[in-house]
Amino acid sequence: MSEPPVFLERQRFSPRLLAVILAVPLAMGAAILFSLPADATAPARGAVLMSVGLPAGLILVIFASLRMTTRVGGGEIMFGFPLGMSRRVPLSDIEAVEVVRYRPLRDFGGWGLRIGRMGVMYNARGDQAVRLTLRGGRVVFVGSQRPGELAAALRREPRGGGRP
Repeated sequence: MSEPPVFLERQRFSPRLLAVILAVPLAMGAAILFSLPADATAPARGAVLMSVGLPAGLILVIFASLRMTTRVGGGEIMFGFPLGMSRRVPLSDIEAVEVVRYRPLRDFGGWGLRIGRMGVMYNARGDQAVRLTLRGGRVVFVGSQRPGELAAALRREPRGGGRP
């Protein structure tokens, strides 16, 4: 059986962010419904509702169920989202660890898995992260609600190639 992680955090996307994401297709659907002629048939109105409601519902389910997980242990850090949007980095590949504040929209264009001018960002909410400078100079930001604890766990965990 493997050892428990030194640090574990699971984050969901902000409910406010979900509301903003849903507002766009719902507003479009309302605009389309109001632009239909007064004598539009019920099937036409139903088609508009389905073409807006179905994607909005799908977006809601996807974002409400997505969680970002960050785990430190066994000589590595694992962070990211399900469905292949996660990454493992051996601690021996990390040259520097720094707690930072950032501006999600300005610096990275939003939340989730992002590539920006400052590096790659994995975040679900908030404006705090741990900046990892990797061998070769690549930079990865790991969003966290507990960045001080995450940085401390990275600094105290052994940096070997893993544990047997």
